[in-house]
Amino acid sequence: MKIKKIGQILFCFYKNNEQLYSLTKRTIGLGMLLSRLLNERYKSKPIEFLNLMFLDEESYENDQRKIKGYNAIAGPAMSYYGVLDIEMYLQLAEEDKNALIWKMACEYIIKTAENHSNKDLVDACKYAYETGVSLNYCTDLQGISSELILFGKVIKSEIVFRFEDEKVTAFLILRNEDKVVFDKPLHKTDADVGAFFYVFKEIVSVGNIILIKGPKNASIFPMTVTISAEDLMG
Repeated sequence: MKIKKIGQILFCFYKNNEQLYSLTKRTIGLGMLLSRLLNERYKSKPIEFLNLMFLDEESYENDQRKIKGYNAIAGPAMSYYGVLDIEMYLQLAEEDKNALIWKMACEYIIKTAENHSNKDLVDACKYAYETGVSLNYCTDLQGISSELILFGKVIKSEIVFRFEDEKVTAFLILRNEDKVVFDKPLHKTDADVGAFFYVFKEIVSVGNIILIKGPKNASIFPMTVTISAEDLMG
């Protein structure tokens, strides 16, 4: 199993010195995407937590303890205090919000890495930035997968997590010869419920019924999904 060198990335927003946690929840998927892409290249000392702060000017004026541009890598944690016009940000279309936060977050990480002589992190972040742009900031997260036999056909199955607003939904995806033939939601929860991304343990077929397994103490399991031969035609 590949060891992750970059852990959780959180974007924290403040307006008039008041934390806007709803904006953090809306960007959890973006933070997870950035962490995944950084892990594809970063090989140096682990950084378990990256807290990137987006504060408006009033937040700095009202709290002298907060310093614009302050950055640090202390033990397993990294932090950066940046400036964001929250009112302007809220007026943007969703894709423009993603592009702005992505650009600023990568700039923050690169500045911090340069200040602490971490060239590996600089290079990994430049790669992550370009890759995220090419993916159009798609935050879909692939979970478990397996091959099933349904109606005599070999069908590839997978769980995919998709983010929307402050929520995340787990979808069951079925592919017949690499063509998506089934794409349906299974369960939705708040985006900041970290355990949700690990509760789906196994996808199996019993006859022509799909059974999705998870922890015995989780009330949503086991999940059963009935499939028809027509479903597999796409």
